[in-house]
Amino acid sequence: MKLLIGNFGAKNLGDELILFAATAQNRDFVAMTADEKFSREFCEKEFSTVKFFPAGIFSAIKFLFSGAYFREILELREKISAVVFCGGGLFSIKFRAVFLWFLIFLWCKFFLKNAEIFFENQGVDQNFSGISKKLIRFVFSRADAISVRDERSKIALQNLKIEKKIAVENDRVENFLRQKFPEKNFDKKKLVVCNAREKADFAPIFEKFPQHRKIFVAFEKRDLRVAPPIFGEEIFFPTTAADIFRIFSAAEIAVGQRLHFLICAEFFCGNQKTFFIEKKYSEKVVNFCAKKKILQFFKN
Repeated sequence: MKLLIGNFGAKNLGDELILFAATAQNRDFVAMTADEKFSREFCEKEFSTVKFFPAGIFSAIKFLFSGAYFREILELREKISAVVFCGGGLFSIKFRAVFLWFLIFLWCKFFLKNAEIFFENQGVDQNFSGISKKLIRFVFSRADAISVRDERSKIALQNLKIEKKIAVENDRVENFLRQKFPEKNFDKKKLVVCNAREKADFAPIFEKFPQHRKIFVAFEKRDLRVAPPIFGEEIFFPTTAADIFRIFSAAEIAVGQRLHFLICAEFFCGNQKTFFIEKKYSEKVVNFCAKKKILQFFKN
């Protein structure tokens, strides 16, 4: 049985799409998620889940003193033959994220001693601190196989002297969409889908496309806090993968900030009708927009 690991259950829809793709591509698995109810509802399927290995003070206390949690973790030893880190930007620029996934990796390496560990479709940033670099080198140099989602992630690992073979296989969601919708036969409407994780000016979009319906699609709950009032009641937080596919397959134009919003937008709308708005907030968005030749939506 495989153990599927990612930033699952945090209600970030990009990560939940990665889980959705991974559950479709694997059969005998258990998924590690912080919110099993949300993850199952998003994927619209039943599957086995387990809570994350303890990586903080409170989770460690729970592990030591909660019999049910302890037994749940302990049972993994007998079930798991392979661990799959399914993708996404787990090793992002923040030390906190690097340290968290370093701890999770240690649990996998030393608790599940007989399991092979695979890093698939990973996004790895380049501008790390010295400590972060050492932790990332420790993790990836001990993996059994590695694939990344873009060439720059491969270069980032090579710069850290990771000598293992590193395959470039695109983002897991990007690959999955090609498999799920090979014909790309969509019924398009006069619809613009928008997204932002930070405050952004969407007024020019309303001016440029006055006859189009405009919908703000949050890809994380906190996006709702920056959704401009100009959208009125057309603000939407999808709760299933099917919701995302339905709205993007109908959209003609997409303008946004978050990576997996742009991945869905580029697939369903094409790179000529997909735009990023305001600043690109991270290396992964810069890399994807450069690769797909996605341009900024200019105000003039």
